[in-house]
Amino acid sequence: MKVLSTNFTLKGVASIAQVLKFTLAIYIIAFCLQLQKGAVISSVLVVENAYSESFAFWVEKSVAIVLIICLIGIFFKKTYKLCLCIITVFLIGYALLNYLNGGKALLELTLISAISKWWLPILTWYAISHYNNKKLKFSSWFLFAIQLSVFLIFMSHGMGCFSKNPLYIDYILGFFGDYTSLSVKQNQAEQMLDIIGIIDVIVAVLVLIKPFKALIYWLIFWGFLTSLLRIVDASILNYIEFLMRVPHFGLPIVMLIIWNEKAKAETYSSSPSLSKS
Repeated sequence: MKVLSTNFTLKGVASIAQVLKFTLAIYIIAFCLQLQKGAVISSVLVVENAYSESFAFWVEKSVAIVLIICLIGIFFKKTYKLCLCIITVFLIGYALLNYLNGGKALLELTLISAISKWWLPILTWYAISHYNNKKLKFSSWFLFAIQLSVFLIFMSHGMGCFSKNPLYIDYILGFFGDYTSLSVKQNQAEQMLDIIGIIDVIVAVLVLIKPFKALIYWLIFWGFLTSLLRIVDASILNYIEFLMRVPHFGLPIVMLIIWNEKAKAETYSSSPSLSKS
């Protein structure tokens, strides 16, 4: 899939806008649910700045309310731009706050993965604007941003595997222990992580240099499966972690729509009977 602007059908533009809007909506809802349970904002306010827990509680609730209002606002023509700007500022600020306050190993990789979600509201803005104005051509930067987002997600996941992220090891041990009769030891789980990491890095590179349809289907499947493991490993009560990772398979779905639209355009241009009609 070359990163070149091309004409899309109005249905294709609408599909891209809807998938991005849905992906962003689920992602923000997950953020709000996370804020309800207490997040890094309360830690910064209470632990580092000595504010009361009740004050931190209401700050997080206020942020959640603003985000929900903005989420509703993206479905209206007059307000979607402002609401997406506010959401963008929040996502960047929250990711940086989480990074600076986290104190966790491998958090740098989490930050890299989060970068792909910083511009998710901007991409949604661009797609909605195109649909509202009936524009059928996306610029090359938009198409490349989609690919780069997927690249960052899978590359950071692969690097996490190479770094032997303890969470990944727990997921493997938990899955084999709970759902199979196989006994997997930690060193075997680490070897599996190396294999998974190699696959993820190869896939991430291919996303940038030479994506193909089968690869995109794999991105959707693997992005969904690794997100679902958050629930499989820790029960349905861990559903927020799954929702936070909806972009991991939502963005590849956008890539698939773009691929199909480009294939239609190439078929149309290469068929004399169609191009003359």
